[in-house]
Amino acid sequence: MGAFAEMLAEGGAAPNAFVLAAVLRCCSGLGDVASGKRIHGWLLRNGVHLDRVLCNAVIDMYAKCGDCERAKRAFRAMAEVDAVSWNIVISACLQSGDVRGAMQLFDDSPVRDTSSWNTVISGLMRNGCAAKALDRLYHMARAGVEFNHYTYSTALALAGMLSLMDLGLQLHGRVLTAALETDAFVRSSLMDMYCKCGSMNAAALIFDRWSHLTGDVKFAWSTMVAGYVQNGREEEAFEFFRLMLRQGVAADQFTLTSAVAACANAGMVEQGRMFDIPPTKNVALWTSMLCSYASHGKGRMAIELFNRMIAEKIKPNEVTLVGVLSACSHGRLVSEGEHFFKLMQEEYGIVPSIEHYNCMVDLYGRAGLLDKANNFINENKIKHESIVWKTLLSACRVHKDMEHAKLASESLIQLEQCDAGSYVMLSNMYATHSKWRDTSKLRSLMRERGVRKQPGQSWIHLKNIVHTFVAGDTAHPRSSEIYTCLAKLMERIKELGYTSRIDLVAHDVEEEQRETVLRFHSEKLAMAFGIISTPNGTPLRIFKNLRICVDCHEAIKYVSRATDREIVVRDLYRFHHFKDARCSCEDFW
Repeated sequence: MGAFAEMLAEGGAAPNAFVLAAVLRCCSGLGDVASGKRIHGWLLRNGVHLDRVLCNAVIDMYAKCGDCERAKRAFRAMAEVDAVSWNIVISACLQSGDVRGAMQLFDDSPVRDTSSWNTVISGLMRNGCAAKALDRLYHMARAGVEFNHYTYSTALALAGMLSLMDLGLQLHGRVLTAALETDAFVRSSLMDMYCKCGSMNAAALIFDRWSHLTGDVKFAWSTMVAGYVQNGREEEAFEFFRLMLRQGVAADQFTLTSAVAACANAGMVEQGRMFDIPPTKNVALWTSMLCSYASHGKGRMAIELFNRMIAEKIKPNEVTLVGVLSACSHGRLVSEGEHFFKLMQEEYGIVPSIEHYNCMVDLYGRAGLLDKANNFINENKIKHESIVWKTLLSACRVHKDMEHAKLASESLIQLEQCDAGSYVMLSNMYATHSKWRDTSKLRSLMRERGVRKQPGQSWIHLKNIVHTFVAGDTAHPRSSEIYTCLAKLMERIKELGYTSRIDLVAHDVEEEQRETVLRFHSEKLAMAFGIISTPNGTPLRIFKNLRICVDCHEAIKYVSRATDREIVVRDLYRFHHFKDARCSCEDFW
């Protein structure tokens, strides 16, 4: 930028289009929209001919600096546009959260190439519109548009995000046909997809082939360790980590953090203390252990670990403070949370990010201080962040506060028109209060906007096999036994005091029908299968791709007492440890 200013000051030869485009790219890289605007103004004042390359550089500068409106104005002013121009402005809309505007531009575009489809699909995923992204992926395939390595990587990430194993398998088949499995980018996406879908055996097969290929294998080891942790197979994660060290592969910070998380999640305290020796005692490992305690509902232990960390002169980072604030939130330790929020800024100079703000909203929400949570959102100017409204809406569900729920949901529906979770949560609240007309209106709005609820899936890993269930599933070979077991369990827990939450079924139907709908949710089926497949007293680990429903949460609490088992459910948001009719989340999630 300095050299460019000198060039203009000397008054010599005027900069050509190549130089001007390069300077605009510098502004993009620095996020310096002010300098970019000055250069754009200079171009217009001096009558510089704006060819497509230079126009695209202007649009790209505004897009990367976050000024979507100016990017669109510059795009509309272009005399001639190409595929690059369309892609830049569509990407700018998606980056700013304007999903509807991006889709309109995409549909109007006469030059939809592979890059255009990739831009739209990945952008929809980033905006929480996974269902729309999936729909566009299918449209891309039907239109015969060629997939490249980026398309496959994005599509595999989408399959993992939605736990769609069938889609992942289809994509893997196409990858083999296209001879792209040796591409490191695609190969790592395949491994990650199988890990996210719970198929660690398939991930391991790809890992085994990796060793015969050139390139860095460290990422492959890291992905496998993290995958075992994600699937609740902590002991295998730790064994894999030890094998990695024996093979002479250096562990990076990411792998070490996953290994510590494995120890923390499985309660392997002694193995975790292998990390107490000076060479490995760093902020990442402390933070990982601390965050694991917080996610398992052990708030006091997380805070104690933080105090130990400070005593050992290890400076916390932004992520550490997220863990501490989360621990305070889960423990409903309001004054402690306020203290740490102030400390992070005054003592450690950490500027709060949206994660820190959201922890504070969650802290107030869990404590029932909904007015305070709402005021905090307004005072800190974070009304444009959808996550804080989701957190407030979740608190409204627990505390049955319809007034704040409406406020939160209206903000959410404006910010994330494609996110099904917000609609569903509000719809369930309406159903709880028997407001069927409001429920129907909300469901109609979802259909009108093309919002689809992500299908719920639960799975359990037994004897190296992942058993996956959906609501009302009869595909499992032992489904008859599963349903018999579940029926007996439901009768037993009713004797212990369980009452079916039929108010949560968002349909105006007879009471008996609503109870039947709730009985066959996927997590209940996975739990019943685990009970008939393991010895008495064996702990169960169940995973769900969505938030666990209130009725299933209540039922599993009672089942833990009826069967004298510990049942751990990892839903989309946290771990739930059920034991003796209690949950580690204290009924707030």
